[in-house]
Amino acid sequence: MTIETTLLYLLLSIIITLTIIFSYIELNKKELDSKLAIDASNKIQKTSNLDPSLSLIESHKILTNTLKTMFRNKKINSAKMLNKVSKKFKDEKEFWFYHRMRNKAAHEDDFKVTKDDAAKARKVFSDALKTIAL
Repeated sequence: MTIETTLLYLLLSIIITLTIIFSYIELNKKELDSKLAIDASNKIQKTSNLDPSLSLIESHKILTNTLKTMFRNKKINSAKMLNKVSKKFKDEKEFWFYHRMRNKAAHEDDFKVTKDDAAKARKVFSDALKTIAL
């Protein structure tokens, strides 16, 4: 085998390897479509006319369903997805506060959400979407 042939095989190997790497990166890219984020943010704001507990639950559902569109693996559960994405949120601590409040509203029959808390949660969820979509 000549040196030219060896170099050609080496070059082809590098090209194939880089193609595989870039394809993998592209398939696992986690981006949120800005139009989708705006639509979801508008839907979140429309929940303001609901009961505060229901508004919190529905706005959280809109947020998580919108964020799931970022992942090619549609089988990812919400907890894993939120853990991966929440580090990019404008105010991660506030998000988790309202996430826990949502869980209480959904699972505890005597838990009450105030209108003010529901409004703050809607703002935090909308801001989270806007931060991710930038």
